[in-house]
Amino acid sequence: MMRNKERGFLSAGNFEMSGNLGLTRKLGLYIHIPFCVRKCGYCDFLSAPASEEERERYVSSLVREMGLWGELGLRGDVERCKELGLRGDVERCKEPGLRGNTEWCREAASDFEVDTVFIGGGTPSVLSAAQMDRVFQGIADYFPLGENPEFTVECNPGTVTAEKLAAYRRAGVNRVSFGMQSAHDEELVRLGRIHTFRDFETSYEQARKAGFSNINIDVMAAIPGQTEKSYEETLFKVISLAPEHISSYSLIIEEGTPFYEKYAENPPVDEETDRQMYELTGEMLAGAGYERYEISNYAREGFMCRHNLKYWRREEYLALGRPPLWDAAAFPTSGRCPSMKRASRRGGCRWRSGRSSLPTMSRRNLCTWAFAA
Repeated sequence: MMRNKERGFLSAGNFEMSGNLGLTRKLGLYIHIPFCVRKCGYCDFLSAPASEEERERYVSSLVREMGLWGELGLRGDVERCKELGLRGDVERCKEPGLRGNTEWCREAASDFEVDTVFIGGGTPSVLSAAQMDRVFQGIADYFPLGENPEFTVECNPGTVTAEKLAAYRRAGVNRVSFGMQSAHDEELVRLGRIHTFRDFETSYEQARKAGFSNINIDVMAAIPGQTEKSYEETLFKVISLAPEHISSYSLIIEEGTPFYEKYAENPPVDEETDRQMYELTGEMLAGAGYERYEISNYAREGFMCRHNLKYWRREEYLALGRPPLWDAAAFPTSGRCPSMKRASRRGGCRWRSGRSSLPTMSRRNLCTWAFAA
């Protein structure tokens, strides 16, 4: 991992602080990159194509947002505590939540330790190596990283290169997640994906050569034109590659997408076939040594996604960047993802659900500011 300046992290406002500031609390860090080469017909995530200038502006704003959280960590600077964390109100230092003394400001910086990082999207690998390096450096500069953090970057074939993967590895990334979806090119075309199965194989091989020993592969069931046999063939090919983690999601027809207009009244796969595909997934992956540890995620022993588990266990996390699934101004206080209904069939909310005890400032202002700046 790159040099960490150990700038602190302050939980302002809504965090319930532990009684003993000497006990480090674990924090997950999610960073959203809302860009892709082309919007897939089924996708309702906050993502879209963007110009190089727009990507540059976003990365610059994202790093500035990281800096704001670093400043909220205070680095022992009481005056900045008054200015940023306390809005200039010195009396608030005496409130119970702030422990009644300025030492809290100094000690809070060491109260949190980031033990998981997940850069998702969108397609994070659409960023240039230089842009991603700025994101990596921002993380190292502004957040206290624990020893051996799980550090994931989502990648899509067609946007990632051997050079990018090598740069990720040098920066400390130790886990990559590939959006393969299908081993059949005709199914990838129907989904609107920009890659072929061979493109994916190339990216996977490059990741192994770059030194990644923890790789996830996303596959999708209930694709238009897909059959149980073609889905079984996809699973067989994925298993033959021996990734450490496999995520298998059922295609959800979401309102507001081109797929909704096309398939809302006539789903591409009936529910019974979808159910059979789900059962087939569990049987095949269990037989290959993968344990299902939540609705749609399967892992070999020791390779469950630690960041993913934070959401399902409702542990603390901080999300930075343009918010991925929710309208920031309407984000519920509980921090629960409004798309939790997606988990009903096969687990569509993925890793973007859970609990956040983050300040209102982060939920409402910073995320929207980052993209608009």
